[in-house]
Amino acid sequence: MSEKFVSKTAQAITLYQVGEVKAAWQIAKSFRLGLDESEHAALCRAYECLIRPEFYRSIGFVPERVIAEGREVFEQKIMRVGFDPAFAFENWQDEMAHTVNYDGVMG
Repeated sequence: MSEKFVSKTAQAITLYQVGEVKAAWQIAKSFRLGLDESEHAALCRAYECLIRPEFYRSIGFVPERVIAEGREVFEQKIMRVGFDPAFAFENWQDEMAHTVNYDGVMG
């Protein structure tokens, strides 16, 4: 049985395109290639504002603005034109069904 490799980029893009922004950015915030320091920081901060908006508001950030900046970075720097999310998501789900869980059991 041949298992297909699905890149972290493809996973993040697929999740984003199906509306799972938080999960997509959780993956994407680890990306360094193709992003300059300010873009990487914007993406990380946007993710943090998604999960802790009140905290970031309390320290002077406007979470909605930070999230919009992160969305812009993600869409301009990470998403690819012509990417087929349905195909990638289906293959990613198949791949995840064959991964080993923390107990060492195939899942």
